[in-house]
Amino acid sequence: MLVRCNLKCKMSDGMTDASLDLETNDAICNKCGETIDSVSSYLKTTMRQNKDVIRSDGRKAFVFKCKTCDKHVESLFLNGRLVGKACDDGQKNCMIDVTSHMVRAVQELSEDESSK
Repeated sequence: MLVRCNLKCKMSDGMTDASLDLETNDAICNKCGETIDSVSSYLKTTMRQNKDVIRSDGRKAFVFKCKTCDKHVESLFLNGRLVGKACDDGQKNCMIDVTSHMVRAVQELSEDESSK
C-alpha cells in the first residue's frame, strides 16, 4: 500500500510502500522497517483484506488461538487435554477449539517427544 512514511525515514522521498504486521497491527515501511504511525484503522483493514501483510517465516506447527488468553499459542497434549505452551493462566483454563483429528495429531506428537 502506498503511504506517506514518517519524517525520520531516510530511505524514501516521502511516499513509500508499507505492509501490515498482523501480530502488532502496525503498518511497517518496506524500505526502512519503521512503524508508520499515521496509518488509519480503515487503511489497516484494507491492507488486511488485500493481503498486503508481512509474512512470518518462523511459524511453528500446531499453533492455535487460545480463547482464554486471546493469543495464538503453540499447543501440546498435557494431562489428557490440549493446552497452550505459553498461555497466560499457566495452562489451567486453556480453551483451544480444534477438530478431534487435530487433537489426536498433537497427542501423538507429544507422545513421540516424551518417548525420546
